[in-house]
Amino acid sequence: MRTFEQNREYMRNYMRCRRLGAKVDPSYKGQFIKFFGKYPMCYILGGWKPAHRLAYVYYYGIFNIPRNWHVHHINGDRLDNSKDNLELLTRNEHGRHHQKLIRNKN
Repeated sequence: MRTFEQNREYMRNYMRCRRLGAKVDPSYKGQFIKFFGKYPMCYILGGWKPAHRLAYVYYYGIFNIPRNWHVHHINGDRLDNSKDNLELLTRNEHGRHHQKLIRNKN
């Protein structure tokens, strides 16, 4: 069962997906947002898209984010898709950033 805070973040992601034109996926019990692992996904344009990438598009208007670029959560909270928590990094930059985090934990 989700906590109040998790439900609130779910609803924020839900509203962002709706504003971007997410449609209901009939094969998934009529929902258009679900979780793959720990990331919320939105059903839009005939497929499931990560909510944080859609939020980045919504905030910054960059519609063609290249596949080798990652939208990174600055504070590490995968449910926090606020504008000031998302940054665009190359795959290599993103990997280096997470390697530093792992090294600092050890």
